[in-house]
Amino acid sequence: MDRGHPVPACAPPPPTTLPKRAPTIGCLVQRSDRERQAKLAWLTNPPPARPLTDRRPLPRASQPTGLQPAGLQPARVMAPLPPPPVTVTVEPGRDIEVPHFSAHVSRQWKTRRYGHKWHIRFNGDGSVRSVKKK
Repeated sequence: MDRGHPVPACAPPPPTTLPKRAPTIGCLVQRSDRERQAKLAWLTNPPPARPLTDRRPLPRASQPTGLQPAGLQPARVMAPLPPPPVTVTVEPGRDIEVPHFSAHVSRQWKTRRYGHKWHIRFNGDGSVRSVKKK
């Protein structure tokens, strides 16, 4: 019923493929084959014998802690203490302690104390510039 196309008498022959060769034993094709072979050899071998002596020297006997001189303290890292806070009087009899960083670096401090919001601004030298009560 096809118009203009002849009907084939038989199916076309299958494409010819070359027969696959059997892999050669011991032949390495990819890097992973070599890695697997090395890993298998490492896993099948027994572990090496441990040395008879330890290479680390024995620790020397130290003084008991009770015999240390009284003036010496154990060595430890101690960070320097932060600078003390700046005390600002916002109203007579009402003082607020402001952190050093806020007074000297960011130069402002907002807080809620005594039932109000306070916005304290500082000059470059850390002195109070203005105190606003909100």
